[in-house]
Amino acid sequence: MKAERKIMEQRLEALQLAEILGNVSRVCRERGISRTQFYEYKRRFQT
Repeated sequence: MKAERKIMEQRLEALQLAEILGNVSRVCRERGISRTQFYEYKRRFQT
């Protein structure tokens, strides 16, 4: 469970950073994730 929580926190941090910076591409590049994956995280956290 602890690993799952850490992953969720990292994903949430990416979403929050994109909100602050206003630049999804930059966050994805820095975090090593695709924009598609980013928006999938966003969709999951919004529901």
